[in-house]
Amino acid sequence: MRPWCFRSNLNRNNYTFCNFQIRLLQYTHTLIEFVYANSIKKTSVLTATKEDYIRAIYLLQNNSSKGAGVTNIAKRLGLSKSTVSERMKELSHDGLVSNAPYTGITLTTKGRNEAEKLTYKHRVIEVFLNQVLQMHISQVHAEAEQLEHACSDKVIKCLANFLHNPKTDPHGTEIIKPKNW
Repeated sequence: MRPWCFRSNLNRNNYTFCNFQIRLLQYTHTLIEFVYANSIKKTSVLTATKEDYIRAIYLLQNNSSKGAGVTNIAKRLGLSKSTVSERMKELSHDGLVSNAPYTGITLTTKGRNEAEKLTYKHRVIEVFLNQVLQMHISQVHAEAEQLEHACSDKVIKCLANFLHNPKTDPHGTEIIKPKNW
């Protein structure tokens, strides 16, 4: 059976009301799509892959005289230069990196804040794995690489507190607490 607004025996007023309902539903649907699309852009979640790129750029900028070019990032992550170039476009679109021709790749303030948090997470996890779980120092880096993506900020704060806020990781590298935590 057809809905009441499509029945042929309705008078003109019912037909007008039915059109109003349909238009109202169309506007509501459009509004929902708009809100959803804008909320996604504002709250884009960093994937583990994007986090790996951001952290690689951060470490290259801080620890290397070569800087963070596509070639150096590709070498550090074991990827092709074309793959890295494509990902840089995404990171630039997300506002995490600045990628100007002939100047190399630099982290934006947003990207740097994320990279500092990731590095802090990584190093605190390394301390936990080494000191508490008694994992060998040669194994902690690979495990921390995987766990840094799974642990929330809250868990890392609790873990750091449990470890009495360590100052260095098992490799002797200083653990710097992020400014914008």
